[in-house]
Amino acid sequence: MKLHLIFLLFLLSGTTVAQTAQKNLDKYWQYRQRFLGLDGGVGFIDLGEDAGQSLPMAGRNSAVDCQQNWHLKDADCNRRRGKGMVEWGDATVFHGYYIATLALEYRNLLDAKQSVTKTKQELYLALKTYERLDRAAEIALGLAPKLDGFFIRDDVAADFYKKANGNTAGEMRFKKANQTYSCLKSAYGCGTPTLEKGYFISQDQALALLMGFAFVKELLPQETYGDQREKFGDLASYYTHVMVSYMRNNKWRVIGPNGEKVPNEWGGDLRAFNYLIAKAADRITEKKYLKTYQKGSSKNIGRILSSSFGWAFNMQAERNHHMIFEAIIMTGNWSPRKIAKRSLKSDKIVYALAYSVFNKKALDKRIKKTDLDAMINAAPWSGPCYGTPDCKAPDGWKSSDRWWHSNHKDGNPYGIHMEWTGIDFMFLYNLYHYLYKADLPRFKNGI
Repeated sequence: MKLHLIFLLFLLSGTTVAQTAQKNLDKYWQYRQRFLGLDGGVGFIDLGEDAGQSLPMAGRNSAVDCQQNWHLKDADCNRRRGKGMVEWGDATVFHGYYIATLALEYRNLLDAKQSVTKTKQELYLALKTYERLDRAAEIALGLAPKLDGFFIRDDVAADFYKKANGNTAGEMRFKKANQTYSCLKSAYGCGTPTLEKGYFISQDQALALLMGFAFVKELLPQETYGDQREKFGDLASYYTHVMVSYMRNNKWRVIGPNGEKVPNEWGGDLRAFNYLIAKAADRITEKKYLKTYQKGSSKNIGRILSSSFGWAFNMQAERNHHMIFEAIIMTGNWSPRKIAKRSLKSDKIVYALAYSVFNKKALDKRIKKTDLDAMINAAPWSGPCYGTPDCKAPDGWKSSDRWWHSNHKDGNPYGIHMEWTGIDFMFLYNLYHYLYKADLPRFKNGI
C-alpha cells in the first residue's frame, strides 16, 4: 500500500511539473500578445517602417494627467489635456534586447518546426529601424541624413500619440476600449535633441544594440525576409561595421557630425570598452570589411582596462554591470564559471544563459534550473509594473528591466509608476527554452 502511494505521488508530481511548464510557455505567448496589443490592450509598439515605429516603448501609465505630470514638465514635453502617457527612454537599449529576443524566438520556432512568418517580419522591421535611427540623427541636428554609425536613441515625434493626420481622440494611435494615451515622453519629441543632453549614441546604447545584432548573426545568419535579398546575418554584420567604424574613426569617443562631443556623463567616452567592442565587431562581421576593428588605444590601454572587469568586477558601479556582461557575451572572454559567478552575485542571471547560448558552452553548475523555474513561475501574467492601477506584479517583476535595473526589481525608489514591456521576461524565457527544450513542451507559435 505504501509503495503504491509513493508511486502515485511521483506520478502526480511529474504531472504538476509538466502543467507548470506548459503554463509558462502559454505565459510567454501572453506576453508577446500583450506587447503587440493583441490581448485587447494598446501594446508597447507600433509596427512599421515610419518614424517612431517598430521601436519599443519604455512603458506606459493610463492614469497620468498629462497637464500635471512632473516627468513631462521636467523633459519639456507638450503637456496637452487628457490622460494617459506612453514613454520612450533609453530606447535603443530596449531595442537591442528586443532584437535579441526576436532572434531567439525565431530560432526556437525554427527548431520546433513552427511558422516564423510573423516573427520574421517583426525582426526585419526591428533591424531596419536601426538604419532609420542612424539616418535620423543628422536630421535632428539639421543636417542631411547619413548612415554612418552616429544614431539617435529614438525618432518618436511629439504627435506620435496620434495616427497620421489624426487630430481627434477617435484617431489616437494608442487607444483601445477604456485605455487612452493622450501624451508622450521621448528624447526626440520633448525639447530639442542635443549631444549635451545625451540623446544620441553612448556606450550603453551601443553595446545593447551590438548584442542584438550578435544574436541575429549567430542564430539566423542565412534567413531572409520576403523578396529582400539581404540576409539577416548580413544586415547585422553591416550595421555592426557601420557603428563600430564610427567609434574607431573618432578615437573611441562619441563625436557628432558637427564636431561636438557627447559628455562622459552620457557615455561619450568609449575607451573603457573599446577592446571588447572591437573584438565583438571582429566576431560579428567575421572581418568581412576590415582585418580588425582594433585601433589606437583599444590595442593597449583598452585591453588592460577590459581585463579589470573580471578581477575588479565588484568595484564597478552596478549600472556598468550589464554593459560588462553584454561585452563578455559577445567576446567569450570569461569562462562559464566566471560569468555564472558574477551574474548570480549581481542578480543578473540571464547573462549566464545568454553567454551559454551565444558561445555554445554548457551552463555552469551554479545555474540551477529550479531557480530559473521559480523566477519564471513568479512573473505575472499581466506583465511587470509598479504603482499603476490594477498592478499585480510581485517583488522581482517591478522594474522596467530586471536585468539592467535589477536594483529596482522590487519597486522604483524614485516613484516612477509604469507598466513595462516585459522584454526582460521574454528574453529570459527564450534563453531558458533554448537551453532546456528537451525537458519542456514544444515551442508552439502563439501569435
